[in-house]
Amino acid sequence: MEPSDPIAFVRYYNAWRVGGDMDQPEPATITRMLTELCDNAEWLERELAAERALADRLAGELQW
Repeated sequence: MEPSDPIAFVRYYNAWRVGGDMDQPEPATITRMLTELCDNAEWLERELAAERALADRLAGELQW
């Protein structure tokens, strides 16, 4: 059974890819999970950039 969580799925897929004894994942599932992971990573990058910008602004306001 393939995991439904994208990170767990990619670990499963990689284990299969290097010779693990499991069923081959469906190509559509691989595509869907990789797309979801990329979308999540891009969202996290945007959130981190916003947090860094806020931290920089606050640090600038605290300087005397």
